[in-house]
Amino acid sequence: MKAAVVSVLDVLGERDAQFVVPIFQRVYSWTARECTDLLDDVMRAGRTEASHFMGPLLVSRAADAPGDVRTMQVIDGQQRMTTLTLMLLAFVQHLETRGSKDAERALHVRERYLVCNGGQEPKLVLSFTDEAMLEYLLGLREEPEDVAKRLVENLSVFVERMAQEDFDADAFWLGCVKLEVLSIRLEAADSPQEVFESLNAKGKRLAIEDLVRNAILQSAPGDAQAQALYQGSWLPLEEQVEALPHMSMEDVLCSWIAARHEDVYLDSKSEVFPLFKESLEVSFDGDCARLLEDVRAYAERLSASEQWRRQQMDELDRWLQGKPRTIISERKLFGD
Repeated sequence: MKAAVVSVLDVLGERDAQFVVPIFQRVYSWTARECTDLLDDVMRAGRTEASHFMGPLLVSRAADAPGDVRTMQVIDGQQRMTTLTLMLLAFVQHLETRGSKDAERALHVRERYLVCNGGQEPKLVLSFTDEAMLEYLLGLREEPEDVAKRLVENLSVFVERMAQEDFDADAFWLGCVKLEVLSIRLEAADSPQEVFESLNAKGKRLAIEDLVRNAILQSAPGDAQAQALYQGSWLPLEEQVEALPHMSMEDVLCSWIAARHEDVYLDSKSEVFPLFKESLEVSFDGDCARLLEDVRAYAERLSASEQWRRQQMDELDRWLQGKPRTIISERKLFGD
């Protein structure tokens, strides 16, 4: 593993490099507020000429793409990378409106930071519907049927801000130059999933569903198998959970794990994911499809009975507080 604090533009602008968000990552989810905050940080850095630290960017070398493009998997940092890409795309569009004097500058930004392989491929490849929408926004394909609204909305945030009369293009670009990340490059001996969990399970916690989805899809032997597992098992489970009133995927997963570990008492919610990994490895022998089918059956039972669903949620609340899942078991524990 190699780590260094560098300009994010130096990372994104690497010649003949393409950054790919792997299938186990969640879709792009930054809001307009977060985009506005980042743009404010960029403008402040440009005006003060002070560096702004964006956080870690974890990448791992993957198989090379056609056209001698070096492919890097973005294990952590895809939300920031995607937002930066949208911001630079808006900047290119802004420069193009200023006439021929800025056309060369716009072309440089586009060819260095937004596309690669002779302009035929996006510099950043997202996952699922996000991939097609970003390619469309970059002018590399026709408009897709499935609209990734968050990408479109956030691009509009940047476009509208840069259309204001007081927008300072020079300060913006200097601010982009001043954006820094902790660039972490994994080597062949490093495990992307272990490093990802270490970065995210400590400090600001990822949602349980993100950790579970990542672990499941990372376990697939290849991209095609991961795609099949996602389409055939994970997505149907998500759709089933969406139909449950007042429940999230995290609620269902935690409740399912709690039901399988009634004799375990927690000190914090951070202990839930290790129990999931134990169930996957021990109870299901690493068979992710079979595990997800079991979770799906559990979700179906939650859907069938409102009374049972409420009972399971009450017991889950107790379990997550380090208490036995039922009042009866608590009485037994204290000898009542």
